[in-house]
Amino acid sequence: MASPQLDIATYIATNIAALTLGTNCFASSVAVAGEGIPDKAAFVTGTGGFPTITYRDGGNKTGLKRPSVQIWVRSDVEDLSGGLTLVRSIHDAIDMASITGYIEARATTSEPIYLGRDDANHHEWSINVNLIKEI
Repeated sequence: MASPQLDIATYIATNIAALTLGTNCFASSVAVAGEGIPDKAAFVTGTGGFPTITYRDGGNKTGLKRPSVQIWVRSDVEDLSGGLTLVRSIHDAIDMASITGYIEARATTSEPIYLGRDDANHHEWSINVNLIKEI
């Protein structure tokens, strides 16, 4: 696996028909719409996570990594309904998902977090996800 943000961006682009990695789903910080970046898009950014838990039992695994990511979803201009449909589909797909290389993926809230509108009247949401991975 490359990085948690790329792994999750790839997973949601593969499992959400409306998203395509590199077209409207990005493993990056949020980018302004325009010049190849569409209005309606999802951005996955690594946010650090929690300390690694190390095993001390002499087993063949050394511990658990616990990274986290934030998925930022932006609607088309003035499209609350379309944005809600997209962000809820992402939330449903990622929470408790079986993602190759990870033991667990959990959204930290039971619904996406509405962030309001940006200066161009796109509606925006956030989904924070905690991951667990054996190392």
